[in-house]
Amino acid sequence: MRLEPREASSLLLGRGSFLPSATCRAIVDEVMARAWWQRSEIGEAGASSVDMDTCNSLWCWLEGRYRQLVMTRLAVLAKAMGSLPGRPRLEEPIVLRYDRGGLFRRHNDEYERADHTRGRRMSLVVFLTSQGEPGGHEGGELCFYVDDGRGETSIRFPGRAGEFVVFAARVDHEVLPVRRGPRLTLVSWLY
Repeated sequence: MRLEPREASSLLLGRGSFLPSATCRAIVDEVMARAWWQRSEIGEAGASSVDMDTCNSLWCWLEGRYRQLVMTRLAVLAKAMGSLPGRPRLEEPIVLRYDRGGLFRRHNDEYERADHTRGRRMSLVVFLTSQGEPGGHEGGELCFYVDDGRGETSIRFPGRAGEFVVFAARVDHEVLPVRRGPRLTLVSWLY
């Protein structure tokens, strides 16, 4: 795994290679054949709901032989990101699937409820499929919104299988509509 760290105050805290593309293909094959997919919900624990106009995706747990590999790599990444205050904790990773028309409108990953104030500090996205490649997807770019002091700018990451990005949970971002799919990613959050 390769990490290109950034300063904690920046949008992108790190990016690099998380898994070989062949491993990503194997994970995709496994979850597409065996996973129990659920509609994604928006909101916080205890107050979430399905809203397909805002978030049109499916999710499943990463189980089986690849879960331990991913958990080990996440632990290495969390340690590498340890320059932030405190020792990071991880949420159990999930696989998100966006089929044609799938999207997740502009949002951030911070919790808003007072009882969750010690919540998510960083978001992690690992691309399991590539944009524009055989077996990949079209559209579905991960788009960040930042204000550089001169106005708001959007930054798009199309993503290649095996690449990851880590960013501050407070940063607004979205998944643009998928024109052809499926687009699969592995996501987790660090505390």
